[in-house]
Amino acid sequence: MPINTMLNGSSAQTDSTQKWPKNVGILAIDMYFPNAFVDQKDLEKFNGVGEGKYTIGLGQHQMAFCNDREDINSICLTVTKSLMDKHSIDPKSIGFLMIGTETIIDKSKSVKTVLMDLFEKSGNHDIEGIHATNACYGGTDSLFRAWDWIESSSWDGRYAIVVAADIAVYASGPARPTGGCAAIAMLVGPDAAIVFDRKVRSTYMSNVYDFYKPDMSSEYPTVDGPLSNQCYLQALDKCFKLYFEKANKLTKGTSLDTFDAIVFHAPYCKLVQKSIARLQLLNYLQMRSTYMSNVYDFYKPDMSSEYPTVDGPLSNQCYLQALDKCFKLYFEKANKLTKGTSLDTFDAIVFHAPYCKLVQKSIARLQLLNYLQMRSTYMSNVYDFYKPDMSSEYPTVDGPLSNQCYLQALDKCFKLYFEKANKLTKGTSLDTFDAIVFHAPYCKLVQKSIARLQLLNYLQSSDNQNNDSRQEDVLRLQCLWVRTLPSFLTG
Repeated sequence: MPINTMLNGSSAQTDSTQKWPKNVGILAIDMYFPNAFVDQKDLEKFNGVGEGKYTIGLGQHQMAFCNDREDINSICLTVTKSLMDKHSIDPKSIGFLMIGTETIIDKSKSVKTVLMDLFEKSGNHDIEGIHATNACYGGTDSLFRAWDWIESSSWDGRYAIVVAADIAVYASGPARPTGGCAAIAMLVGPDAAIVFDRKVRSTYMSNVYDFYKPDMSSEYPTVDGPLSNQCYLQALDKCFKLYFEKANKLTKGTSLDTFDAIVFHAPYCKLVQKSIARLQLLNYLQMRSTYMSNVYDFYKPDMSSEYPTVDGPLSNQCYLQALDKCFKLYFEKANKLTKGTSLDTFDAIVFHAPYCKLVQKSIARLQLLNYLQMRSTYMSNVYDFYKPDMSSEYPTVDGPLSNQCYLQALDKCFKLYFEKANKLTKGTSLDTFDAIVFHAPYCKLVQKSIARLQLLNYLQSSDNQNNDSRQEDVLRLQCLWVRTLPSFLTG
């Protein structure tokens, strides 16, 4: 469907009950790359560097470049015209146009004014937006400004176009293989295919001279490569922390696992790979748990001796105490970010190993801790089995009442256990277990209990079924239950 057949103009205005237009984001994208490129393997040979320095070390394979028939104005015109033609965009339907680029051929006249030639014939000169220059961030910020315009009181129902383009050229040296040339144009508006996440945006900026262009007579930037890498990763750390602080105020449990994909600014490909690994580390660090206390179990007070003073039993006690505390704290944090995290989530766990037997004990202890956070208990004051006569060894027993209490406790513990278990691991049911151990007043009661657990398991799993079919199935199961009882009793 052509873009201009969608809601635009006054018909796209939100009604009185809607504060913002719905689902603002990117409706269409087009890209342009020059036909010419340099193979980075050839550049390695030309520069006399080791094989793989650019292709493996930086992750770069080809570097696009344009000839003397193209410049920043022409590639922006090309990609914007292509976007409008491919999606049948009416020039009059555009109310905002912004270009992000650090490539300039004029110190005053913006690239945006050149692109206005595309709207001349339609007579549309009422288009907000400017040319943004901020190194590689100009394109991202231009996209944010278009989004802000559509969600502002100034929005008149028209679309926005954002263009991000650069011709990155470096002087001969280590930075040259990170250059290139490309342009991208994006149509922004409501009811989009790629929707922006409202209220959650994080930015980190500081004044650092890692990449700048102080010489106006040269197209080459001044670059401090190691400092630039440091700034990139520092900004990644800060934006990650701030983003998830904001996101978790709106939606508890938001973490890196919430996302299907992440788009990075790519100075060079290897830095993006490192950044993905760093995000995994940051995700772990916000869930990690630490426990420390002041205990003299292992210390070296005698500076003249290489041997420590060790209290073995106390050291073991401290180790297990720290294990307990860290387990509890870790899963409290983890379940705030990702519901259902439990010991079963992990394929392996790495331990500090004072000695191997302690590690074996710790694995068993973790299983116990995992169980304890899911265990359920049911107790009530009932006189079904008691010994009031201290002179007799025989108890007073109410058999039917005792059976009733047994099954009532079974029901309550089943319900409570799976409520706790499913908060930690979604989908936990009776089928999760290989075996169940029962208290056995007599064997037939255990047989009845197994059948009863199957019924309880069915009732729990049928919560999402249609009510009519569920009632019919429950009735059928209850009839089966009643018909089965005599065989249990007569055995």
